Amino acid sequence: RAAWKIDQFLASVGRPTSPGDNVEIETDDLIGLEGQAEITVGKNNKGEDRNEVGAFLAGSPTKVAPRVSNAPDNIPF
Repeated sequence: RAAWKIDQFLASVGRPTSPGDNVEIETDDLIGLEGQAEITVGKNNKGEDRNEVGAFLAGSPTKVAPRVSNAPDNIPF
């Protein structure tokens, strides 16, 4: 049921699959891979906003500079 999401994810990190492929994923093999995703805002079961992955984007990744934050460094998480 979620196979298309896994296929999108793998394509976004440079490991595309073909229809009918039997895919096995070792999480250790994913460390250090980079890809892009479209982030959307959805609702949780309390009606509050939450971020969701709308789609994983295939193609050559583009480096994006991190946002600069003025938040204090002592955030407790």
